Amino acid sequence: MKKTEPQRCKSLLTKLIVYSVSLALSGMTAGCAGFGESKSTLARKRVLEQVRSSMVPVRIYFKRDIENEFYAEDELSYQERFAQQMAERKMSLDLGGLVLDEQGHILIADPEIEQRLIDRIEVVIDGEGQARPGRLVMIIKKMDAAILQLSDPSKLKPLRFTESDEFDKGTVPPLYLVSISRAGAGWYIGSGSAAGSYRLDSEDPVPQYLLGQVSGDISDQLAGAETTGSTPYLVVDEKGNCLGAVMRGIVDLSQQYRIWKGQDILAAMRSDLEVSEFLRSQEELKDRFGRLYHQVKIYYRQPSEEDYGRTAKPEQIFYGLALNSTELLVPAEISRIQAKQIESIEVKLGAGADEQTCKAEFVGAYRDFAAFLVRIKDAELGKRLDLESTGEVNKVVPFRTVYARHRFGGKDLQVWYARCLRES
Repeated sequence: MKKTEPQRCKSLLTKLIVYSVSLALSGMTAGCAGFGESKSTLARKRVLEQVRSSMVPVRIYFKRDIENEFYAEDELSYQERFAQQMAERKMSLDLGGLVLDEQGHILIADPEIEQRLIDRIEVVIDGEGQARPGRLVMIIKKMDAAILQLSDPSKLKPLRFTESDEFDKGTVPPLYLVSISRAGAGWYIGSGSAAGSYRLDSEDPVPQYLLGQVSGDISDQLAGAETTGSTPYLVVDEKGNCLGAVMRGIVDLSQQYRIWKGQDILAAMRSDLEVSEFLRSQEELKDRFGRLYHQVKIYYRQPSEEDYGRTAKPEQIFYGLALNSTELLVPAEISRIQAKQIESIEVKLGAGADEQTCKAEFVGAYRDFAAFLVRIKDAELGKRLDLESTGEVNKVVPFRTVYARHRFGGKDLQVWYARCLRES
């Protein structure tokens, strides 16, 4: 039937109304999305929901070392000064921890503090402050981190690491870095997207490592920060899958220097350097290297009446390493002024009934590092330091340190470890 003019108008009006309503509804939907949460915000919320129950606060308490009370602060090592200050202030070193498994293993930044200086370690397992004791059990070699084991792992939710094949395809998916840290009286979980960083001399489109832009541009701060007081960062994708963990936001995609993938961290937790094994080996190293150190005593010229304003300088005792039959390397700093004031040097060789004291001369100080050389007279050194070793100091991987100092009238040998985190 042929429509009349009023019917055609009515039909056209209906279509216009329907079309207008549909436009209004679509605009309303777009408006809701605009006023709502962005895609990145939703992704970040999803990430936090997945990992927040696997992140715990860790508190390390220190004890006073009675021996250190007899020495000035500048005579103590950095570790000893730090532990002494924390003990005096009754403060704890607060670190963020990541729960790795059902056995209560927790990944934390390597505190690098000698065991004799640690009083106790506590892990806070809930928001009410309930804490349980823990102990250091493992030092991770290719990650400046350590493993803590909790006495009672109940009520803790371990992370579930996922492997991503995106990296094998030569692409880097959107990543987030998540960490727990203390700010004031409370603990907070923060997250931020990871930005790629490329080497200037490389044409590879895949970044060699990623630096987290967690709060503004802090890449340099993360890369250069000391380990003490830092916290592990979780590497998470948009879906909330935990891919691994890193220190100071550095993701070495090739894992040449630093491991970060979850499965590799779990494997290292079972095979790297056990703290108990390391402590046992300390005694062997003390015996082995203790015989290489010889006491070097330096006497300084005392000021005369003409030296107005110059105070008397007491003798100093150092320990030097035998480099060859007559020369000792003393790993300590000496200024040009001190060197000019040297009156005489005595070196004590051997021990007990075989002990002898001989004269020595100052040869010179090294320009590029804090050490100087002395040469003994009328005697020869026995066991010597092997400087032809083929061993290498690799980045991040711990290397042993042996240092001798004078305490309570004798030789005190300090054996620990250090890491080369960066170089210049």
